[in-house]
Amino acid sequence: MAHFARETHARVLVMGLGRMGWAIARQFHRLRDRYPVDLMLYDPSPEIVQRVRTFERIGEILPPDWTPRETIARVRPRVIVHCAPYYTQNAYMAWAMTFQCDLITLGQDTPFVRKAIQQYRTRPWRGARIVLDHGLAPGLLHTLAVTIGRDSGARSVVMECGGLPLNPNTGGPLRYGLSFSPSGLLQEYRGTAYIRRDGRLYALMPLSDVAYRSPSEVDPWMLSDVPPALSERLRYWGVPPFYRESDSGWTIGALESAVTADGTTVLPWDARFADWQTIEYHTVRYAGHYRWFRALAAQGCLDDPTVIESLQRLPPAIPDIVLFRIRTDTRTFAGVVVADAVLDAFPELFMGGAPVWTAMQHLTGWPVVWTALALLGLWTAPIRPLDEPGPTGQPVEQRLAQGGILLPYEWLDGRKLWDAVCAMIPPDGVVFTETPCHAET
Repeated sequence: MAHFARETHARVLVMGLGRMGWAIARQFHRLRDRYPVDLMLYDPSPEIVQRVRTFERIGEILPPDWTPRETIARVRPRVIVHCAPYYTQNAYMAWAMTFQCDLITLGQDTPFVRKAIQQYRTRPWRGARIVLDHGLAPGLLHTLAVTIGRDSGARSVVMECGGLPLNPNTGGPLRYGLSFSPSGLLQEYRGTAYIRRDGRLYALMPLSDVAYRSPSEVDPWMLSDVPPALSERLRYWGVPPFYRESDSGWTIGALESAVTADGTTVLPWDARFADWQTIEYHTVRYAGHYRWFRALAAQGCLDDPTVIESLQRLPPAIPDIVLFRIRTDTRTFAGVVVADAVLDAFPELFMGGAPVWTAMQHLTGWPVVWTALALLGLWTAPIRPLDEPGPTGQPVEQRLAQGGILLPYEWLDGRKLWDAVCAMIPPDGVVFTETPCHAET
């Protein structure tokens, strides 16, 4: 697979040092002895840059008074990791092509991705490889779903995922703590959600009755063989009825879900999965969360600036838990990742009084880091391109060699990517299972 790498230097530029950008920068730093990269960090906020400078030097911090375009022009990185607001993706794509860089974005704008695929189909890429819709969901979860689905001959796939505070009382009646941008959270609830159900494409409003599933409709997560340390944390933070312990393990329930915007990314339009009758994604929350947002939507208040202001005052989701499940008509892959100051005990445990990585940062950042290393040619294990041309009309191998838009599920082996991510999470903080499934999804 070495021909996919056109590397002359391993310079990585992380653009945006918010919750996820700063975590990704530190994750590159953690791998510095195994995969040395020339790490550059940029954020336009002087306040954020000043905060970052108070920590251990993990990369060169660039002046915040440079513009993003100027920064890319001066640095000339091999890979840009786009952790800036999702609505800036188009500008970064243009800059990546201009300066012949690879680009990885954290996604969350399916209409943009579809438009970009059409608009840029015949553009001269000049070697720039653009990996859109990466992170956890979309990203790792979809890549794993495609690998499991294709390998097992599935015809339906339903993905469920939720990043939540480990303590369900966090955030009061919202039962929610911030793990990424509150504007991104609202985008999930306000934008149009696209799914395929019974072979037909549907466009749904996320908080509508048809998109929402009540607690009685969401199956709990059943956990057996839970490590003692994780059981201790669930016992400490867990609140009934959300967490229940029994002789057979733990049950995490009292959950509700909704079909949310951008959750399926472009899978419902991908002809390679035309025989998949069902493609759905559901965002999971503690019971009670969606009642508040459904009421705001019914009153037409989701666009009210005071809603964002209120969300910004929510506490962070620390400690936190990520629930994820992929259900096909052939197999079920499910698990949880938990992070707190006890379970995530890396040597550099505390930075500013918080654990080094939250569960959401683990599952968002590590897939991006490993993918960047694959683009650099430093890590080739996960490369397994799909055979047929995808939405862009070009074979994956051609885009990897010459440049173009890439979706993570098109060229990364989901199981190998998951194994690599899982290896970076403390073993006491992760539990997952895979079982045959004969029931319809």
